[in-house]
Amino acid sequence: MNSACAVVAGEKIGAVPYLIQDNHNGLIFRNKDINDLTRKVISLLQNPERISELGRAAYHSISTLWNAHTAARRFVEFSHALNENSEPVSLYNDGPCSIAPVI
Repeated sequence: MNSACAVVAGEKIGAVPYLIQDNHNGLIFRNKDINDLTRKVISLLQNPERISELGRAAYHSISTLWNAHTAARRFVEFSHALNENSEPVSLYNDGPCSIAPVI
């Protein structure tokens, strides 16, 4: 993602639910579904512009949201909120310290 590559990843890979938004900054294929994987890769090969679009979106996700500065700032904010509330809190809809969607 940091190299502006189009990502095609399996839904069960650890960071996929956090990092990839299907059809926005990458493509997610169903677990162990070789046909789904094949369809998605072929669709990219037939549409090179889409490869560039996904790659740019992937890079944007990493460079603006999923980076060490954002993670550190959010961790500190999350820690303060936890300390004040004494129970788990969710401060962010996406990015570091957000809850991963169930795929």
